[in-house]
Amino acid sequence: NAGKLTYIDTKYVVHVKSLETEEEQQYLTSSYINISTDSLQGGKKYLVWVQAANALGMEESKQLQIHLDDIVIPSAAVISRAETINATVPKTIIYWDSQTTIEKVSCEMRYKATTNQTWNFPRSHQKHSNMTHGILG
Repeated sequence: NAGKLTYIDTKYVVHVKSLETEEEQQYLTSSYINISTDSLQGGKKYLVWVQAANALGMEESKQLQIHLDDIVIPSAAVISRAETINATVPKTIIYWDSQTTIEKVSCEMRYKATTNQTWNFPRSHQKHSNMTHGILG
């Protein structure tokens, strides 16, 4: 329950506590905050809660347990090169580098002609973990 808008200056402290190292970090904000996972060095499991304080007093939210792998969007893969093989059936092999250390991430490849708005999936399309290349054929 958010309660009624008071028009009183309210400060919020977001608490982030590692369940693996017991280290706690605090972030002061007046409305919201983006916390980079680079600043979270205590593993992947955390408790998060918020304290709100103003002239009327202080309140604390319930604690929420999170796992970073469940809430973090991985960085997009970076295409490193493309190689075309002119065989009976021409094939293009696309190579890429993963930019994430998150476990259990799959990569999905699709393509389209510059003259077409329809995205296609390769015939041999499969989602793979730790995949570094795919074949368009």
